[in-house]
Amino acid sequence: MAVLLWGWLSPGDPSSAAGSGWELRADTTGPKPANNPAAPASLEPTAGDFLALQQRYVSLFAQIQPAVVQIFVTRAGDSKDGTPTVYLCTGFFVGRDGSILTTNAHLLNGAERVWFEQDGIPYAAQVAGIDLVTDLALLRAAKLPNNFSVISLSDSPDLPPIGTMLLAVTCKRGNDPGPSPGLVEGYNTDYGDQPLPTLHLRTSIAHDGGEGGSPVFDLEGRLVGIMVAALPETRSSLVLPARAAQRVREDLLNHGSVRYGRFGFLINQFVTAETGPQVLIKSVEYGGPAANAGLRIGDMLLSIGGTPIHTDRDLRQIAFFAHPGEFVAVRVRRDGRDVEMPLEVGEMSLEAPAAPSTTPDAGSAPGLPLAPTTPPPHAPPNHTTAPDVAGGGNQSASGNLTTPPPPVVGAPTMPSLSLPLN
Repeated sequence: MAVLLWGWLSPGDPSSAAGSGWELRADTTGPKPANNPAAPASLEPTAGDFLALQQRYVSLFAQIQPAVVQIFVTRAGDSKDGTPTVYLCTGFFVGRDGSILTTNAHLLNGAERVWFEQDGIPYAAQVAGIDLVTDLALLRAAKLPNNFSVISLSDSPDLPPIGTMLLAVTCKRGNDPGPSPGLVEGYNTDYGDQPLPTLHLRTSIAHDGGEGGSPVFDLEGRLVGIMVAALPETRSSLVLPARAAQRVREDLLNHGSVRYGRFGFLINQFVTAETGPQVLIKSVEYGGPAANAGLRIGDMLLSIGGTPIHTDRDLRQIAFFAHPGEFVAVRVRRDGRDVEMPLEVGEMSLEAPAAPSTTPDAGSAPGLPLAPTTPPPHAPPNHTTAPDVAGGGNQSASGNLTTPPPPVVGAPTMPSLSLPLN
């Protein structure tokens, strides 16, 4: 006897399911019909499949959870009456030396006190470096917890395909670490008309207060990135890929700030029906890296470092990972001929922006502010202030960093991550 367990859409008659090419099938638990012994087994998922998926989430969370901590940041002057305000975010251990990667660098820049909690126990932390371009920060625990694990960052350029199932471990609104599942929805190099410094993953994981800095994994246990910004209109989030986070972490460990490269030219992008999108050099900085390499106005960019360039997005991605002082091969089309020349990447000069001085509100404050208060009595003292490091700015089509950013997470004019805890 056939039993309908649940409806399931599967490939079938194009006339079914409103002409979508899918039909509603019933799962059968009985034997195959005697007159058709070769009938294929049902492709519908079974209860065992769902239990196996559930167990994978459970085991993956148990594996990640000891590395994730809740971070507290105290800032003075952010409240109307001048009393200190405590902000919450999430972070995770990336080194056995107590290195913790998190976001909200603009809040950590000039913070009065920083600490983290694991299993309800507070530990003092020091700011080892901040990057205001990506808004990532590296902390170092003054004392290590008895039991913690470390999450390894990847330098692989491979990104999870759209539709990949994800698991973030977050400290939502000040709670202990918990699992937040979702999917990769797409890739963003811009938010609205504002460029992001590099490509970000867009996920269906909702980003609520206190979740900035959460690690995000695929179901094979690979770190795919760190949650950096909320997209509240769509109940989704932006995730900085693990490779980009690794690039930032390395510079913060070595220099306390991130050294970004510059090529020394600006571009125009245009599209034709015959060739698709193309990128032309429209100006070359006198005496800059591009000029020294022999690039000229009107050159069509074909590739840098072997990576093809079709749009300004491609160029922005290459510029983010370029290190000052390294040589890259630039290939251009000039007067109908392809020409390749070596270019020594210059270093972007970044001015350190002042710490935010305006009172955060629901429209501008990232992170999750608690009600204005002094730190709890059990919070350990932190006498280390954030180092005076170079700031950041918007990345232009040339890969150069220009204007300093406002105090927001992930990108200029990014939606607020602030959710007052009332």
